[in-house]
Amino acid sequence: LASAYQSSSSSRKRTSGMKLPKLNSIHSGTVVSMQEFGAFMQLGDGDTYKDGLLHVSNMGAERLESPEAAGLKVGMKIWVKVYEVREDQMKYSLDMRYVSQRDGTD
Repeated sequence: LASAYQSSSSSRKRTSGMKLPKLNSIHSGTVVSMQEFGAFMQLGDGDTYKDGLLHVSNMGAERLESPEAAGLKVGMKIWVKVYEVREDQMKYSLDMRYVSQRDGTD
């Protein structure tokens, strides 16, 4: 039964990480879910860091109405930069505006 579940589910491994990434660090991330206000991102393969939020205000030069307006889709891989870490809430925020989507450079 477990193997049947594996093959029918997405190939993405579930996030098991509990750490917060370092401020200003750049990561390859995968869009794991989308809401009207932004996209939740899994960094790397999900075994180190918690998922983080990429807010719609951090997706383009102009304010977008939704992640879809930025061309994002669940499962898509993009480069993101950690711009805010809230250790007291165990949350962090991401930005893709200043990171090259070609090679992840700042």
